[in-house]
Amino acid sequence: MNHVSVKRGPLGASARKGKRAPSFGGSEDRPSEWLGNARVSDNTIQITPFMHVADLEAALLFLTETLGFVVRHRDANYAYIEREGAAIRMLEHDDPDEFGAPHRGFAYYIDVRDLGRVLAELGPKLAGLPPGDVYGPVDQPYNQRELMVRAPDGNLLVFGQAIGRN
Repeated sequence: MNHVSVKRGPLGASARKGKRAPSFGGSEDRPSEWLGNARVSDNTIQITPFMHVADLEAALLFLTETLGFVVRHRDANYAYIEREGAAIRMLEHDDPDEFGAPHRGFAYYIDVRDLGRVLAELGPKLAGLPPGDVYGPVDQPYNQRELMVRAPDGNLLVFGQAIGRN
């Protein structure tokens, strides 16, 4: 049996030199220790959520036209979309019992540096959505300012900005 040794403690060379860890979303003013004992890898790029949809064309139209995503890859029932480095993989299927049916909770959280910029860009488009499909911005007790948007298929996308501690 092979054993893997995991080094615990500071985040590696950048933390030992007093530098900040690379930003993977959220606020630039978060110190490197915010990542706790996680080791920054030079191989892992990001976690990309998979959104299951019943109608890929309709979902893509909403995400590109309303929320500003760009289609980077498209096949018959699959798409890879991105917005300023935040990506979502999408898979169309028509089986309501399939694991991965539209998730009505916080499954797609997009960390941003300035929620005001998101609102300035998307505000006019969000104003045209059905009542109850947009909530926020709201300051949460867990130090995030959030804007929640319900997609037509029921998926919830949240834009969140770190805010100061109370």
